[in-house]
Amino acid sequence: MIDDMAVYIANLGKYNEGYLVGAWFTFPIDEEDVKEKIGLNEQYEEYAIHDTDNFPIAIGEYVSIEELNEMYEMIEELPDYIVECLDEFISHFGTLEEVVEHKDDIYYYPDCETMTDVAYYYIDELRRHLATFHPAYRTTLTMKPTGEIWIWAVALLKQAEVCARYHINAGRSATSIVATDSVFLF
Repeated sequence: MIDDMAVYIANLGKYNEGYLVGAWFTFPIDEEDVKEKIGLNEQYEEYAIHDTDNFPIAIGEYVSIEELNEMYEMIEELPDYIVECLDEFISHFGTLEEVVEHKDDIYYYPDCETMTDVAYYYIDELRRHLATFHPAYRTTLTMKPTGEIWIWAVALLKQAEVCARYHINAGRSATSIVATDSVFLF
């Protein structure tokens, strides 16, 4: 998706005179190439972005080439699942820069359509990572999850990871000791 992003840049002076002089450019965009292809010079200095192709966010007509290249570089850093919904993430975080800054805080749940699906996803992760769970805790893991308790599953997973790190750092076996002598707080 990122490889085929392009923008149509038009000579604004010619456009105002009634002529459409412009070209499609792929990223990264070379400013000298733009000047040459659309006839920018002392008489016609201004340009405008008239169209985009596969550009994942809405952009203004008067965005500079430098800003376009910066946006492209930031978008390149993002995984595809964020790029596919980039406008939604920008509306949540405020700016593209904020999305890039928080990209590691965005979790992708493949095949999850509801919060109940996310709860099941976390419980499956718990079962997979903590196969030797203490019997007293196993019954709570077999409870039917609902969308409202998905936070519980997240908290349990994070608490288990903290306990595992504690025991590993203390030189103990995380797989056998964590389940038997760690306290989980809810």
